[in-house]
Formats: sequence, structure tokens, C-alpha cells
Amino acid sequence: MDGQSGLMLFGAGITGGVVTAIVGGASLITFPAL
Repeated sequence: MDGQSGLMLFGAGITGGVVTAIVGGASLITFPAL
């Protein structure tokens, strides 16, 4: 694996983690309200 592939995988992992955190946090807030 070269540096660019590593950076892309790293960026995708960070992005996925952020999206999961936002969606997970939103569901934690939304479901009790329902």
C-alpha cells in the first residue's frame, strides 16, 4: 500500500466514524423523545 491509498483509507475511516457518531447521537436523542 502506498501513502496515498493509506491516506484515502484513513480519511474514509474518519468520515465514516463521524457520520456514525452523528447518526448514533441523533438516534440517542430522538428515540427517548418519541
